[in-house]
Amino acid sequence: MKNSKLTACLLLLAIVVLGSCDKVKEAVKLKKEVQPGAITFTIPPIIVAGQEAALITKEASIDLDQEVKKVDPDYGVENIKSIRIKALKLELLDQFTDANFKALEKISVAIDAEGETEKELASYMNSDFTTDKYTLEVPITGGDIELRDYLNGESFTFMLKGKAHATTNKQVRAKLTVIYDFTLGL
Repeated sequence: MKNSKLTACLLLLAIVVLGSCDKVKEAVKLKKEVQPGAITFTIPPIIVAGQEAALITKEASIDLDQEVKKVDPDYGVENIKSIRIKALKLELLDQFTDANFKALEKISVAIDAEGETEKELASYMNSDFTTDKYTLEVPITGGDIELRDYLNGESFTFMLKGKAHATTNKQVRAKLTVIYDFTLGL
């Protein structure tokens, strides 16, 4: 009788402890801001106004393990539970008065990866076509998109799309800086 009570108590204790492990794992999650290096590219001259078109398609990759270790050396790629986009900035490295963001009515950034569906991440609508603009903090439209599967492969692709208000006659060098929120856990 004593043994069956002891067995029942041990069984109950094991259930409580094992059930609590998942709760502990859930509770021990860290959110870290990660900013990999900027991606540079060249925007070609815009020769047609009034139509939405792809401006550039740029393949990129991120060493997720290295990025995680930069923000917390105790964690690695296997600890990534979620990756979401926090901020996106486009900056023109060439500053021409006749070829900058004021020429665009709309600009958007999308991501694609093998085996995944293309997703729009950020979009900006311009209503001021007279003020020169060389830097844009592009509002996040896909903030709740899980990006772990997009960034986990060998490479992914960023697409910059735009609808021109006016044509341009120059190539413009630019860079894209993205800040991600990584959720890390046990």
